[in-house]
Amino acid sequence: MNNTCDKNCEKYKKRQKCPNYIMTSWREEKTGNVKSLEDCAPKRTLMLMQDLFNRVVGLQQANEEQRNKSNDLTEALAQTVKFASQNPGKIFLDLGHKDKVKEIGANHV
Repeated sequence: MNNTCDKNCEKYKKRQKCPNYIMTSWREEKTGNVKSLEDCAPKRTLMLMQDLFNRVVGLQQANEEQRNKSNDLTEALAQTVKFASQNPGKIFLDLGHKDKVKEIGANHV
């Protein structure tokens, strides 16, 4: 993370008195070094909002992909149940080729 308090800002020289100035400090867990950021609150807020928005978009896309996979599975199960109810005593194996579905009698299983 970089500082968002910009040297080109008219309030930079007196940033300690700027109402938007925030200094954040923390100690790194691995190294024990003290890190600090000088931030302009409105800039940092906008950056964090953009980051969160991008994450939400990514989550939405992942949810849509999972929904589509779930719909495919539900459809396949519905077709299996329909086939089983229309053809009692038979099962079928789909070997990944929709045009090559093999039926096997229940007594061969």
